[in-house]
Amino acid sequence: MNEIILKVENLSKKFIKKDGTEFWALKDINFELRKGDSLGIIGPNGSGKSTLLKLLSGILKPTTGKIILYGTSASVLDIGTGFHPELTGIENIFLKGELIGKSKKEVNKVIQKIIDFSELADFINEPIKNYSSGMFVRLAFSTLLFFDFDVYFFDEVLSVGDKSFRDKIKEQRNSFLGKKTFVSASHDMTEVLESVQKVCVLKQGIIDFIGDKNKAITKYIFEK
Repeated sequence: MNEIILKVENLSKKFIKKDGTEFWALKDINFELRKGDSLGIIGPNGSGKSTLLKLLSGILKPTTGKIILYGTSASVLDIGTGFHPELTGIENIFLKGELIGKSKKEVNKVIQKIIDFSELADFINEPIKNYSSGMFVRLAFSTLLFFDFDVYFFDEVLSVGDKSFRDKIKEQRNSFLGKKTFVSASHDMTEVLESVQKVCVLKQGIIDFIGDKNKAITKYIFEK
């Protein structure tokens, strides 16, 4: 049996509204993932999907409970973290690698894949401060995909870039199935069915169902 790589125990997140009242965005979330598992997060707006991903990514801190990660992780929510505007695209790839503990030799093994995937070969030696927002996202996302992380967190992954780039992301992400561990939030049920092994349905900050993706999506659609 594959070993556990991510464990979420009694996870809750409370926010304080401007009027001083409490709002619990998530309550007592529990699940665990093993190496190679893929989990889809679905639910209506305000159900806590993005809050959960931000907690898993370390962007937010839990109010109660804990997240135990046995390995390294990367999140699409903070893909530009560690990039320096004055440095070129290629310099930023090496910088990102250094920040996450990769050697130059390790970066060199994947750097051409990153450049090719991003379609930025003609601009890779330009400072990224001169990049358009789309170019920046392509570079950051490509770097995230080709560095070897243990767990990936995606939020509406196919809203990034133009259609051709989204198709490439989809293909690359689907190649992770059964090999990499990832959690992906989406409103697109077809996308969820194609891209993950099991699904968690969030409803008003709690887990309404977690397990078989077909049962989860049926429950979500017919019990809205």
